[in-house]
Amino acid sequence: MCEHCASDPECRHPVCSAKGSSCSCSLQGPAQCPTCGHPCLDWWWGMGIVGAPDWVSDFLGGQGSESPGFERYPATRAQLLGAWKERMEDILSDGEVTLDDPRWLETHLPEGTYHDPGEVFLAVNPVLACPALDPSKWVVRLPVTALAAGSRLQVPQGAAAILVDRNGQPLEVFPAGEHVLSATTAPKAAAASRRPAPGTTRYSLAATPLFCYLGDLEGKVQHSARPPPIPPPMFSATVRFWIADPSKLAATPAVKVLESSTPQPQQLLSSVVQTKLQGLDAPTLGDHGKLETLLRSWLAEAGLGVRSIAFDAGGYGGMPASFAAGRPGSAPGAVGGMPPGMPPGIPPEALARMPPEARAMFEARMKAAMAAHAAATARAGSGAGTAPSGGAPGPSTGLPPGLVLCPNCRRPNPATFASCVACGRPLKGP
Repeated sequence: MCEHCASDPECRHPVCSAKGSSCSCSLQGPAQCPTCGHPCLDWWWGMGIVGAPDWVSDFLGGQGSESPGFERYPATRAQLLGAWKERMEDILSDGEVTLDDPRWLETHLPEGTYHDPGEVFLAVNPVLACPALDPSKWVVRLPVTALAAGSRLQVPQGAAAILVDRNGQPLEVFPAGEHVLSATTAPKAAAASRRPAPGTTRYSLAATPLFCYLGDLEGKVQHSARPPPIPPPMFSATVRFWIADPSKLAATPAVKVLESSTPQPQQLLSSVVQTKLQGLDAPTLGDHGKLETLLRSWLAEAGLGVRSIAFDAGGYGGMPASFAAGRPGSAPGAVGGMPPGMPPGIPPEALARMPPEARAMFEARMKAAMAAHAAATARAGSGAGTAPSGGAPGPSTGLPPGLVLCPNCRRPNPATFASCVACGRPLKGP
């Protein structure tokens, strides 16, 4: 089988003198290329049966199977069912194998004479539809890589269908309704497929249908940048959104997410915004108003509508009150599982997001400042010595020497730090 002709409209086989033009092995129809002698792909190559037990495709040779259970065409319905009955008896003879719905073919195959497997596929699967879609099952990919011309694509209300090629590139978008597939209704898919040979009326489109839900979805957007020595602002937001324009989405790289085996709405969001978030500065990342405007704009460019964006408490710029002011009556080190010797008011999740070396440096400097404050307090109480340079804690901050309050979020930081560990804003003015 010429692998190049499976996906390219022109023959690329190395021994074919017609390379660069349409030789027979690049067409749907002939059994063999008269120019290079290479076997041609059958017109039904890549087709299959949707919604049938696996044994049906195995028996008929779906999805390009090289060893189908039946090959004696042309065949009537009675001949096909008789051959299947014999094969089923052989399979079940050892008593260890069971078959799902062994009468499926008998129930779904109409009377008629069939000249090849492709005609059988089209007869038992004239309509390509998907099961019900909802937020928990918002993308369904049909297990075929080719669609028979003349088959009907049924797209349920509240959904859209996107045809993609073998490389996952979008070709066509179909709205809700029933669509008869052909070179006219799916011109991009036809252009990406092998062309029918002259005089051939049966052909297929090399494409896979993806059905996507157009109702409300929900996912998280998270981002944290980490230039040394302290990470600047991060944020986490819950976004309720929907696919407002499937055609626009299909034109963006984000559509590749739909090819995943079990795609999550969060993956779709991240694929749209993650790269753009990398270019934002710390003040913008800490400003939820600006962030929401940017997120809505980016998602709209990808064909996604936004119902709401809720920034989660606990990220920079939105700490819980218990961390913002400490817990009255709590000893240092007792707030939110902080390491011993650390003052209240430092959010533990801020430490958890730091690289190990930055966290170690931060904790060491904070503990040193707290220890110096404790020693100065002890000396002042005994009358021995004086407080270290910088004096005792001032009434304006109540912090030990060596610590400063962030002017934005009012959380303590080592005085040697340039930006706040909690909100990322500069600790000192320009």
